[in-house]
Amino acid sequence: MKLMEDAFLRHSIEIRTTPEKIFEFLSNLVDDESYRAWHSEDHVTLRCLKGSPWQEGSVIYAEEYIDGELHKLTFEFHCCPGSWPRRGLSEVFQVSRST
Repeated sequence: MKLMEDAFLRHSIEIRTTPEKIFEFLSNLVDDESYRAWHSEDHVTLRCLKGSPWQEGSVIYAEEYIDGELHKLTFEFHCCPGSWPRRGLSEVFQVSRST
């Protein structure tokens, strides 16, 4: 009997700005207040579990509503912020569901 199913979360949005500005904005999300300021209706909590926020090796936990469902997510960062604009998001961090 399989206890866990693979889950894939896909969400997209068009943002008309440069990658540098997007990553600068993201790197300033460091706590509940800054996370909720981004989208107060859907963003619940954000905290750093390991290391400094948004740095290589850090782990960030976040909760947010997507399509009315609460998602508990963990982000593990694989490279330093200075290299972000040159890479795709999938190279910057890995996202997984938390329990």
